[in-house]
Amino acid sequence: MGLGALTLLGCVAAVVAVTHVVGFIFGYLVIWAVVLPVAALIGVGTVRLPPGRPAAGLRVGLCVVAVAVGAVACARVVAIPPLARAGDPHVARLADLVAPHLPAGTRVAVGDAGAGTADTQLLDTEEFIGLVNALDRAGYRPTVSPFWKAQFGPGYVSDGTEPRRVGLSTWTAASPSVPGYVGRVGDMAVTVTDASGSPVPPAP
Repeated sequence: MGLGALTLLGCVAAVVAVTHVVGFIFGYLVIWAVVLPVAALIGVGTVRLPPGRPAAGLRVGLCVVAVAVGAVACARVVAIPPLARAGDPHVARLADLVAPHLPAGTRVAVGDAGAGTADTQLLDTEEFIGLVNALDRAGYRPTVSPFWKAQFGPGYVSDGTEPRRVGLSTWTAASPSVPGYVGRVGDMAVTVTDASGSPVPPAP
């Protein structure tokens, strides 16, 4: 009964945690979030002591400890702001920069041209995914390179015919001279061009 109650508690905590995630959710991490606690609880329930030692008391004690840890974990999860109230100011700024250059409902390829810190050149993944999501919710039809197929699905893969292209690259002193440059957000330079790579003016 104790293991059953704890398993149910762990499942509820996992569901609540997933609804509070900001950004892309990796399925294998969700699976491990359920498997590891269940495995630990099974281990607690199968503890064997030498003959002649009372096992019930220790098992109940371990179960109480597990319940306490689970309760603390649930409380911490509930304290995380839900997705509806969380956001990244960089994502909002990116969307505000590119939207004036995109006709309503247009298909737009969002490129990840190595945007990141000048030292690492690593992509700011959260901002990139957030921008694609923001454009999608705003009624545009964003696409990404085949590299991101696993994250976004085949319906979001670019076919190379998009009339607008948004590029995110690491900002440098030379960035403002790049064709289509519309501004800087954090360590990223943002460009908006047409299919030929020419800059486009703000839509009327």
